[in-house]
Amino acid sequence: MKKCLILTTLLAGAILLSACGSLDDPYSVWNERREAPATVPAASGGAMSFTPGVYTGVGSGGWEGDITISITVNDAGSITNIEVTDHNETEAFADRAFGYLIPAVIAAQSANVDTVSGATATSTAFIAAVQDALRQAGGVPVGGATAVSRPLTPGTFTGVGSGGWEGDITIAITVNEAGAITDIEVTDHNETEAFASRAFGELIPAVIVAQSANVDTVSGATATSTAFIAAVQDAISQAEEGIPQIDADPDDDEDDIEIVFRDDLTPGIFIGVGTGGFYGDITIAMTVSDAGAIADIEVTDHNETESFANRAFGALIPAVINAQSADVDIVVGATATSDAFIAAVQDAISQAEEDLASDIVIPLPILLIPGTFVGIGEGGWEGSITIEMTVNNAGLIADIEVTNHNETEIFANRAFAELIPAVIDAQSANVDIVSGATATSNAFIAAVEDAISQAGQ
Repeated sequence: MKKCLILTTLLAGAILLSACGSLDDPYSVWNERREAPATVPAASGGAMSFTPGVYTGVGSGGWEGDITISITVNDAGSITNIEVTDHNETEAFADRAFGYLIPAVIAAQSANVDTVSGATATSTAFIAAVQDALRQAGGVPVGGATAVSRPLTPGTFTGVGSGGWEGDITIAITVNEAGAITDIEVTDHNETEAFASRAFGELIPAVIVAQSANVDTVSGATATSTAFIAAVQDAISQAEEGIPQIDADPDDDEDDIEIVFRDDLTPGIFIGVGTGGFYGDITIAMTVSDAGAIADIEVTDHNETESFANRAFGALIPAVINAQSADVDIVVGATATSDAFIAAVQDAISQAEEDLASDIVIPLPILLIPGTFVGIGEGGWEGSITIEMTVNNAGLIADIEVTNHNETEIFANRAFAELIPAVIDAQSANVDIVSGATATSNAFIAAVEDAISQAGQ
């Protein structure tokens, strides 16, 4: 049974609000002076030098609109201070995102930092605001080379990349009026869902943060990553040439996606249960933002076949959020799973309309020490399993690689392919074993627990 970690603002929001204050409070986290380290890190790759002064940047794409920041550059050309001067994000997510991103940008002397898991939209808008400010500051790479940063043509551009395991990957990138990439959607692919979900989940925010196709491939999904990156480069090339995607038949809007806005639901988390799945009920947790709109949906319990469930949930969750309604199409080939999921959403929406918010409190993930940690787990069929776990600057598990094992390949491949993304999703070793590969699963999970214990949990 799949268990998913849910990020919520319930208890954490109240605690963080009392601790962090508001924009009007000079002692609030928003106005806390973030000093650069005594020694600015040596230039490495993207290190930049900027024109001294104070610069205001605005980034779009937050859950609740734009984020405005102010960056101070000292006489040595280094970023020494960042303040968030305006935003409408949910306080709990904003606190967590800004609290990690501000020192990360100052340490990196660049906007090329990781987004904060669970606060992706807020992170993306903050990073876009930093990029806006740094463009005004006239960044020049340390060493004297000239930085080339040409805004792209606003519009939507379709890119196709070849070389995936199962063929081409097609994406659509959205460029805003400021010439920045704000959204990427994978519109067509035939990759294996488990690998595709993991690759796209990491690559999309990475490209938006970098504003470039120059990002790393995802370990264990190299072919999928390579094709995705090629598709992004294809779309960016069109955006540089000012060739937006043109609707061949403007009168035919059958495939157009209309994003609906609503503000009538009660803020909170609502648990919905839907019957009629192939293997029983499906339970979801729906988050309603302070503005009264559906902001997130997590599947918290189901027994559906993973391949069908991943395909159905991957399509239905964004469809419901876009429609702000359970009135969405079922996924062809996963009818029963779709019907049960939609019924669960309708159940949650009914509660939100009647102000029946759940009183459960689900904890935020425990943050770990950034770095790489090696874990060893005993009890595999053929001995111990060794893994290498990477924790990013936000304190979250970002990648896991199996570096040594003697398990039978067919069982090992199946177990690791399911367990690695499950641990990353859960940010914990508390995941289900893979049926038919119990010993391998137990040893892998023990190795993860060993690495997490070293990382400070």
